[in-house]
Amino acid sequence: MTGIFLIFAAVALSQDVPQLTLGEALAQAEASAFTVRVAESNIREADAQETIARAALGPSATLNGTSQYSDTHTSGGFGQNGSNFSTSVNLTVRQIIDISRTASLRVDAAEYNTDALRAARDAELNTVRGLVKQKFFAALQTKELVGVREAAVASTKERLEKIKIRFEEKVVAKFDVLRVESELKKAEQDLIQAEGNYKVAKQDLNNLLARPIDTEFEPVGSPTFETELRDPLVYVRGSLNERPEIRQANLSILALTKLREVEQRAGLPTMNVQAGYGQNIDPGFGQPDRQTTASATISIPIVTSGAIKANTQRARENEERAKILLEQLQLAVTFEVRVALTQWATAKAAYDTAVQNRIFAEEAYRLAVLRYDEQVGILLDVTVAQADLTAARANEVVAAYQLRTAYAALQKAVGTDDLNNLNYPEPQAPATKTEEKPEETKNGGDK
Repeated sequence: MTGIFLIFAAVALSQDVPQLTLGEALAQAEASAFTVRVAESNIREADAQETIARAALGPSATLNGTSQYSDTHTSGGFGQNGSNFSTSVNLTVRQIIDISRTASLRVDAAEYNTDALRAARDAELNTVRGLVKQKFFAALQTKELVGVREAAVASTKERLEKIKIRFEEKVVAKFDVLRVESELKKAEQDLIQAEGNYKVAKQDLNNLLARPIDTEFEPVGSPTFETELRDPLVYVRGSLNERPEIRQANLSILALTKLREVEQRAGLPTMNVQAGYGQNIDPGFGQPDRQTTASATISIPIVTSGAIKANTQRARENEERAKILLEQLQLAVTFEVRVALTQWATAKAAYDTAVQNRIFAEEAYRLAVLRYDEQVGILLDVTVAQADLTAARANEVVAAYQLRTAYAALQKAVGTDDLNNLNYPEPQAPATKTEEKPEETKNGGDK
């Protein structure tokens, strides 16, 4: 009766352990990963900078109120004498007329910079997703290895019971019983090690998900995985279109281009329009009741001592340096995709071999047990066959999850989880005739 109660208690306890799927782990990581949260903060800061840039194109208004007291005494009796108290209110409105388009270009640069930071956030998400997949598959692998070790312990216990019966029947020697008992202890030791590895793998995943390290869960995975890939060029071209890092680099170049145009136009005229209205509530002697003013100011830089040219050159070099880094990034992404493809092909070949090895090991173990039961084989054959079968099953589990991990690495290298819908045209051949580069804006040169 006590045994039945313990069985039901163990089942109830196992049902209380929450299950965790890969999709749930990815969602938790995207919401709580520290790098993603920092990237979101950078986007909010860039939105504020964009608002500041737009504010430069809009009007500004200032309202001032002034109260003034004066006590005047003039010798000779001429002029104003006595005390005076007056209160005035002034409203001033200013508007920049962006005739040089420098303010508009700064807005464009701020917009591109915000989009670049959004791409940077996507890049962090892509990196986090790759890490989560890697550690989630490691947890699943160690979980299945525990199952392999449990099967080995159960098989060894079953064989030990049979050998004890045969020993009591005087069919086998005491040595056979001791040999299998030693194997059982070794199998139990391997099981303990596998359970420890499983616990560490779950703690590692909890740490990545930014939650308490001892949070209990059971990883649940899909039994299927990809066993075929398309033409490698599809993934290479797809990565050049999908990787957020490349999108971020392109947007950063556009932002730097706009800033370079701002520096080129620094020598163009600027125009400010201003209007004001003043009301004296208690006008004093000789003070007007109200006053209205309007003005338009045009500023033209005449001498800048080469500052505009130097600033333009500096901005141009920043732009050129970003283009060079983009070329380097494209090569690095292409290399990462090629490495991921090689790793997947290697893992696929290793998995196919591991499956065949497990099939052979199962048949060898079956024959060794049959021969031993028929008393035409020896215990050593069964022992070796059992060890080979356990190793083959473990190798198949490891190979299967290496294949899953390699596919996840390919998804991260390309920049998307959907690798089945990468339909990009073949790259165009370079033009044979060199196109003339458009002349740079000559406005705004140093005077």
